[in-house]
Amino acid sequence: MFISHIEGEIIESEPTRVVIDSGGIGYEIKIPISTFEQIEAGRVRLFITMMIKNEVIELFGFYTKDERRYFESLLKVRGIGGETALRILSSIRFDEFKGVLERGDVESLASVKGIGRKRGETIIFEMKGLFVEDVVSDEALSALVSLGFTRNEAMKALSRVSKSIPQDDIEALIKEALKNA
Repeated sequence: MFISHIEGEIIESEPTRVVIDSGGIGYEIKIPISTFEQIEAGRVRLFITMMIKNEVIELFGFYTKDERRYFESLLKVRGIGGETALRILSSIRFDEFKGVLERGDVESLASVKGIGRKRGETIIFEMKGLFVEDVVSDEALSALVSLGFTRNEAMKALSRVSKSIPQDDIEALIKEALKNA
């Protein structure tokens, strides 16, 4: 990532793009509808993902770091580029998306223009369990990784047992995760 954020005055705004004047330079930034709904005329700070493709620089802006993280995780899925990731982000909010992944709800993803059932299945397959770290103990996660689990394997094991064991009982979390791995 080359640019972390841009702060400045909004010069133009539409549901999918905004132009921000920052230090006398007008930055055209592609945004999801969720970001458009949160910004107001005047000064704004957007968290940025910069992409260079075929010698063209594109800036994607997000109102929150969680939105940016959601976007960047979508980019890691085979066949998902910036425009498609923005379309998904505009159609399914981050909190809803985590549920879509965990339920394996292909239909919700397939309803997004340009996704379809097969690509929806790919997204779920490649991303399921990715946002589990939001609810699992960092200490238990680190312990399992040090025991030889990959980060993804550890998150999946902890997510399976985290509903039945309190997050502050690290020892019990680790023991149960090891049994269920």
